[in-house]
Amino acid sequence: MPAELNQKSEVVSAAITAPWDLWGWAFLSSFVAVGSLLWLAGLRYKRMPDGTHWTERARALFPVRTSFALMSVWVPLGIVLASRGDWPMEVWPSLGLALTGWLGCLSGEWAGMAGLKLPPAADRPRIGIRVARGMLFMPEVVVLLALMFRNTDRPLNWETVGITLLGCGLLLAWQMGLCVQVCLWCRIMKPVNQEIREMVDGMSAKLGIPVRRVFEMELGMWNAFALIWTRDMAFTTGLLHGLTRAELEAVTAHELGHLAEGPRMRWMRMSRIIPLGLIALFPALVVSFGLLAGFLVMAAAFQGSRYLGKWLRRAEVDADAVAVGMEFDAGCYSKTLERIYEANLVPAVLSQRSTHPDLYDRMVEAGVTPDFPRPLPGSKLPAIVLALLAAATAAVIFMNAIPEPPAKRLGLIQEPGIHKNS
Repeated sequence: MPAELNQKSEVVSAAITAPWDLWGWAFLSSFVAVGSLLWLAGLRYKRMPDGTHWTERARALFPVRTSFALMSVWVPLGIVLASRGDWPMEVWPSLGLALTGWLGCLSGEWAGMAGLKLPPAADRPRIGIRVARGMLFMPEVVVLLALMFRNTDRPLNWETVGITLLGCGLLLAWQMGLCVQVCLWCRIMKPVNQEIREMVDGMSAKLGIPVRRVFEMELGMWNAFALIWTRDMAFTTGLLHGLTRAELEAVTAHELGHLAEGPRMRWMRMSRIIPLGLIALFPALVVSFGLLAGFLVMAAAFQGSRYLGKWLRRAEVDADAVAVGMEFDAGCYSKTLERIYEANLVPAVLSQRSTHPDLYDRMVEAGVTPDFPRPLPGSKLPAIVLALLAAATAAVIFMNAIPEPPAKRLGLIQEPGIHKNS
């Protein structure tokens, strides 16, 4: 009996301490690597002399922001990948690794942006604003991670497909009005004052495009949103306080251009959920058909996202045309766009094709030659480094390079056909 109790205590002790043989250093490395990368990304901005044009300052800040955004997604995704083992204890060191990496991400952002002279809209947001932004911009990521976590180590069957479709349905409901209701319940949105409401109604009457409700949101940035399915419009507090009435009218005309989109464009916007659903099925596809099948479907999903991005970009061009057509002062809309980009320190030329055309091109298309030369895009180096780190981590995990269960390492679990001499 004492010998049996001693064996059990050894198993429990090993189960608690064994993961730290490898994972303890992984925790520290994750924290230091992620934090250092973000800190290094901010050095260029800190070294810029006073009076540097805002376009160059935006280029210098761009790597910090992109690195933070990528790590905020990749670190929790590591939980999904690293928890695909055969024994439960692997989940906990995976959670620890993801948590320390995410804390390193926050620390690196703090170190990289500490002491920088930034406009209020471009500075590090408060916790409450981070939560509000997450509710608006991150539901797809949250649902995707939840579905991938659930589908890990499960075959592709009707149950897996059904739960994935349920998650996609939740995202559809979010787009079609649930988002607005949740933001109202959490008091992230509130109705605008009477002056702004009358201004929006006046522009709406001129263009013949009805608007149901108009909201104000505190997101720490200058921005405006057209909520197409509910026919609502939202402005951030910074935008309402920072722009003149004429500039607000120009922004309103752009958002009204989105509300005027036809059924085809609306359904194209909703179809962005299809690639997310395919990506969510990636773990189940790997289990049922192998890694190659999973990556082929993943490639198809990314190609579909790129195709959809072209349509979204065309919608932005059409909305810009509506705003330019409603200008009372020549060049008002272009100058308004420049003010918004400058306040948010968004690069005038991005390093990748996004859903919005580059500011420089938008100004030229509106008939205004910018008073600054076309800047170079932001640096891709941090994003490339992070992509390589992510690929290396995924490769190691998929090769099952994870310590054996403690009981097996102690010889208490025998391989089939192998018996330990007593």
